[in-house]
Amino acid sequence: RNLNLSENIKWDIRRKIENGSSPVYDRPCYGYHADETAELFVVQEEAAVVRRIFAMYLCGMSILKIKSALEAEGIMSPTGKSTWSKRTIDLILSNKKYCGSSVAKSGKDPYEIENHHEQVISPEVFQQVQTARAERTNIEIGEDGRKLRRSTKFTSVKVPER
Repeated sequence: RNLNLSENIKWDIRRKIENGSSPVYDRPCYGYHADETAELFVVQEEAAVVRRIFAMYLCGMSILKIKSALEAEGIMSPTGKSTWSKRTIDLILSNKKYCGSSVAKSGKDPYEIENHHEQVISPEVFQQVQTARAERTNIEIGEDGRKLRRSTKFTSVKVPER
């Protein structure tokens, strides 16, 4: 009986995600707040920080350098702390919500609603950052599906002497 109830709840959640009526789409993130009707609106002061994070990344700054810059300027993290986590910055850089889309997952399938709310950055800037992130990563997926670290120009490798 409990299994049947669980399956019914999961089905209802999937259906709401698939038809766009799930409250998951309206969940605010840093740069946004939800009003009493759960509609997202931009918080300009936070949105300015988000735009800077995207711009700094596109200028070639690493996540660690962005973290240091935000902390040096005394900009508080989304949780109100004086220190930023690298994970928070990484999540900001990978969140489609900032270009007006809202994404929810049902099982392994992502569902996206474009133009769901006001943009903080353009879809073009978002895509440029995703491309840069893919180019900069030193993680490769091997043929067996395992993650491997790729050597880069920053990796310390012994070069044979001549």
